[in-house]
Amino acid sequence: MNERWQEHFEHDVAFHRKTAAIYDHVNTEPRLLANDLLFAPLDRHVAPGESMLDLGCGTGQMLLRHAARFRRAVGVDHSAEMLDVARRRVPGVAAGRCTLVESDFFQYLETDSDRHSLVTCVGCLHHLPVDAFEIFFRLVHARLADKGQLLLAEPVDTGGRTAPRS
Repeated sequence: MNERWQEHFEHDVAFHRKTAAIYDHVNTEPRLLANDLLFAPLDRHVAPGESMLDLGCGTGQMLLRHAARFRRAVGVDHSAEMLDVARRRVPGVAAGRCTLVESDFFQYLETDSDRHSLVTCVGCLHHLPVDAFEIFFRLVHARLADKGQLLLAEPVDTGGRTAPRS
């Protein structure tokens, strides 16, 4: 990892260590409708495949959503506490189809050589320093299988608005 980013990431790890136990209640549950509105149309385009890699997997939201479509899945997060929550939530972990790895995703992408049918990175790019984006995308591209898919999403402030009535 770039030494200039070390302090930046240490703050993130400390934040996630403190919030892991309440993360889903505070961050995930209030966004369930918004996430379903965002991801449901994309879900039908996620092709089943050999493997899925979820970078910054946190408590396992994307693994819960997509891992069953793949023979194996890997979730990577820098927070042991967030991974502890994911371990309890994601059925594939107990079944041995899903592996959780404690690592920052730069280190993981630089050292692991597997290529994946799907790479997801949801709600964590905003944690990166701006000068990290070019490196991030280069490393992710190298981990995508031929015809692999990349799914990115970031939180958006809705200003308290609700979804329109159907």
